[in-house]
Amino acid sequence: MRRATWAALLVTALVAAPSVRADDAEAAQALGLARITLADAIRTAASEVPGGTPIVAELEMEDGKAIYSIELLAGGVETDVEIDAVTGEVMQVEVEDEEEEEEEEAHEAAGVMVSIPSGTAGFEDSFPVDKATLADEGYNPYFILRPGYRLTYVDGEDTLTITVLDETKVVDGVRTRVVEERETEDGRLAEISRNYFAIDPETMDVYYFGEDVDDYEDGAVAGHGGAWLSGVKGAKFGLIMPGRPSYGRKYYQEIAPGVAMDRAEVVELGGEMRTPAGTYTQVLEVRESSAIERGSESKWYAPGVGLLKDEGFLLTKIEGWDDADRDEPTRAEDDDDYEAGEEEGEEEDEDSEEAQALARAEVSMVRAVETALRGIPAGKAVEAELEAEDGEPVYEIKVLAGGLITEVKISAVTGVVVLEDEDDD
Repeated sequence: MRRATWAALLVTALVAAPSVRADDAEAAQALGLARITLADAIRTAASEVPGGTPIVAELEMEDGKAIYSIELLAGGVETDVEIDAVTGEVMQVEVEDEEEEEEEEAHEAAGVMVSIPSGTAGFEDSFPVDKATLADEGYNPYFILRPGYRLTYVDGEDTLTITVLDETKVVDGVRTRVVEERETEDGRLAEISRNYFAIDPETMDVYYFGEDVDDYEDGAVAGHGGAWLSGVKGAKFGLIMPGRPSYGRKYYQEIAPGVAMDRAEVVELGGEMRTPAGTYTQVLEVRESSAIERGSESKWYAPGVGLLKDEGFLLTKIEGWDDADRDEPTRAEDDDDYEAGEEEGEEEDEDSEEAQALARAEVSMVRAVETALRGIPAGKAVEAELEAEDGEPVYEIKVLAGGLITEVKISAVTGVVVLEDEDDD
């Protein structure tokens, strides 16, 4: 990456990225009607979404009207704001969730009723799934439901063993897989819980239907703290792991009022972690909290393995499923489903790269637009987008002047115009 003066860079940019004539004249038509600038529209949109970061802003014609369409991201949720380019008034504010919309469309097509996530905290507490389609066995990259699969963790003298049992239990009308968690403290048995999960074979979402708990003292059962079952005493199943985790997604894992109200937020994708069992990449971090208790903690997961770290517990041993199976998993038996899983994995990588680039952006979109305009006399910005190029956050600004659209790229870290060489060497 090299930097130079504005004049030198602009000349080079016009050669390296030739201007394109606006033959359809839509941008010119919209600009001729507009009375407010793209920068002004971005400021207005940002005021509608507190804490939101503009990632796309565009001037366009819609039903004969010139409007600015601004897309902002806040907490992993996209919000589209439409602004009248003549009056500057906000025409529409629409909150979108791409994954949610896809699920809703799929289930609506199947005639399944769906409910929109509610709650002031923004955590999903209702899930659009047809329970009749759920299975007690399947593959989610971060949460494996294969009988015999076992993970062992150590924290000093304490141990935790998680085993997918060759047992099922019907909970809330769904046949679920039993997953046992056995924990010891100072060499003594402290707790055994039998957890009940089911997976959607299409989305790979894994749902949590409750648990039976035995707490131990001096080798004897002393209590059953935290036990709950979906469909009993107002409890509902939660989402333990999305099939396609997205940055910022927030959801309830347990919905048992007064007993267990655990919830989760995806806070990192694409991390790295070293454990006694090995070093893993593309690590997912999920921050967990409770609606009825204070505090929060994180858990880390690796694709093809599952849970790596839970509080002080680190993964030390993997049993019951050989490495070849973990490296090339399928979410169903046929090739079509495997290819779909590969495509979803690629989309996760792209989402992760974009999220990480966004997190590194220090320059506002408004400032980037103003910088681009300084180098093009009489130019007007018609589009701006924050994107990742080779892992670096970059603004791409389109400026219309004299019937030509010129693209200017600006570093979202430094705020200067940048050109990318084919070979930095």
